[in-house]
Amino acid sequence: MLRSILQRLRSPRPLPRVVRVPSARGRRGRALVSYIREGAVIAGDDDPRLDEHTNRWESRCLVRELAGRGFEVDVIDFRDAGFDPTSARPSYDLLFDLHVNLGRWNERLPKATRRLMHLTGSWFGFSNAAIARRCDQLEARRGVRLAPLATRDEAAYGRSIEAAEACSLIGNAVTLATFPERWRAKMTPMKVTASRCARKDIARPLGREFLWLAGADPVLKGLDLALEVFAARPDRTLHVVGPVGEAGEFHKAYRRELDSLPNIRLHGWMNPASERFATIADRCFACLSTSCTEGMSSSAVTAMSVGLLPILSVNTGVDLPAGCGTLLEHCSIDAIGAAVDEAASHTEAEVRAQVLECREMIDREHSREAFARRMSIHLDEVLA
Repeated sequence: MLRSILQRLRSPRPLPRVVRVPSARGRRGRALVSYIREGAVIAGDDDPRLDEHTNRWESRCLVRELAGRGFEVDVIDFRDAGFDPTSARPSYDLLFDLHVNLGRWNERLPKATRRLMHLTGSWFGFSNAAIARRCDQLEARRGVRLAPLATRDEAAYGRSIEAAEACSLIGNAVTLATFPERWRAKMTPMKVTASRCARKDIARPLGREFLWLAGADPVLKGLDLALEVFAARPDRTLHVVGPVGEAGEFHKAYRRELDSLPNIRLHGWMNPASERFATIADRCFACLSTSCTEGMSSSAVTAMSVGLLPILSVNTGVDLPAGCGTLLEHCSIDAIGAAVDEAASHTEAEVRAQVLECREMIDREHSREAFARRMSIHLDEVLA
């Protein structure tokens, strides 16, 4: 009995369906944000719960920017398909959606309600095709057919974008170009934030190993390609950090590479601010991020903040300083392998110079302060 009571006390309380954040200045109206509730209940920027995916902090920032403009803000989970904003009294003056809720609600909302979106990925039509190609290519190479971990409803997404008067977009020009041209004029690109992380001391020896750091859906992220590249290079070591174990069929297809090869080491998911992660990062000088579709890869940006030389696909949505790292137009095994070999051929002085320039760019362009500043400018322009 005592044990069960203690467990309940230690467990976080479930969040209410709607998290309310009061206006921080006057009362301009009511806003509904369909994004991530968890960030809205966290008081301080130094809370370790914000060390998870950067979208938790970014959602929190958006909510607080609205509250600072006089809005009382209700926050729901963007996957909540059953919530009915038209039942709210008084009605919402502003609605900010992430995915498909706006399209679902649009025709029933009052005409006066402002309709905005915050887009965090490429156009779903582009993403669906890119992931299908990756699955086809994997089947052709290995004889294994893996299904994508998530399907994307491009029609529903399109209805939301069509209804929005303006959209903020986590991504660069490559990301923007994935959307139909008729929508691009109402999209404002924003830069993703880096996660808080253990940063390498660049003055010390940099290591000679490689890091793959990414989230779910290993085929989308290109882990299959990275594993085949390093399986053919037993003299080079790859550390795999990410929730690969949750993709059971993928792990089964690549069991030899992930479990048996001594130069490929699977660590699972890690907090990039942890000491365990720092120990691995100290052994590495370069990172791979070979996604076929993103908005802008927070893991790639975080790895650069750590102090690693980037080898990225253009579809990570990340821009690099001139002469620093590698941007791959096409993520073939040959192209990735050539980039890995080229990175390994650099002297430590060459790597250090590029890593320092990349980190300075991350600190300048991908900080939380920079995101808050851009979001503030965007909201001022849209709500003027």
